[in-house]
Amino acid sequence: MPDSGSGAGRLRGTPADKERQERTGDHVPNQTALASFEDVNTYPPAAPPNVFRQAAIDVIFGQVWTRPGLSRRQRRWVSLSAAGMAGTEVGISVHVYGALNSGDISVAEMGEFLLHFACYAGWPQANPLDATFREAQTRLAAERGAAPDSAPGPAFAGLAEAPLEALAGPAADTRAEVLGPAGGPAPHGTPVSDLLAGGLEYGQVWSRPQLARADRRLITITVLARQGYAAELRAHLAAAVDSGDLSVAALREVALHAGVYAGVMTGRAIDEAVSAVAAAARLPAGGGHGQRARPAGPVSAWPPAG
Repeated sequence: MPDSGSGAGRLRGTPADKERQERTGDHVPNQTALASFEDVNTYPPAAPPNVFRQAAIDVIFGQVWTRPGLSRRQRRWVSLSAAGMAGTEVGISVHVYGALNSGDISVAEMGEFLLHFACYAGWPQANPLDATFREAQTRLAAERGAAPDSAPGPAFAGLAEAPLEALAGPAADTRAEVLGPAGGPAPHGTPVSDLLAGGLEYGQVWSRPQLARADRRLITITVLARQGYAAELRAHLAAAVDSGDLSVAALREVALHAGVYAGVMTGRAIDEAVSAVAAAARLPAGGGHGQRARPAGPVSAWPPAG
């Protein structure tokens, strides 16, 4: 199984690659990029027929996926979220298949990803991901000569089984754990705040243990940035740093990775919000891991997000 680590220490190409390109003037695929493509997608790349495919292999796989700062599994969540937001059949298929075939993400975890993604992006946006997920299960079973792994994972506790007010307390506790002071007081009294936020978002989704909170943060941050919700994005970034789930350095990598899969403006939105969070916390802007040179208190407390 390919290594799911960060890719630290990998070269960005070889002298032979550069010499051949200078000598012939032709595009010479970076061998590190080709190896990275196969690691990520779990099949070798075809010869790139145009500059678009050349750049995709050289930049995305030779430069981005091989960077330290995020593990390959963490980068999967950003890629899957961005592909889901784009809704493109090929992109979704490649990322779902690679995530499952590599073993980076299990069938149960992929199901949990779909639930979290649907909560923030909407169920219609998640439907193509779900269809591709089931197709990938069938394909992998055929390739491996085994029955499809159809384990549904832990059941969803139906909201109709308990009155919404019974979920308010646990949901508020979970929301406070996820957002901290950045979230402010929990809203209540409307169908959206009681059913969607209290009943679903924090009453069910974030409280499920099948994905680590840091993994859920990667999905949420990517979707919010793609949707353009600046205040909510900053609140989640501040909470990620406050909680210790993700460092500023890791969030810089999230911005870069989202930038190549969801567009440079999405990457810039995350990057600028990370800068604002780091400035508020008086952390090194580049994402250092040292002690915070600031007064005691949460990142999100000064100034309040939004």
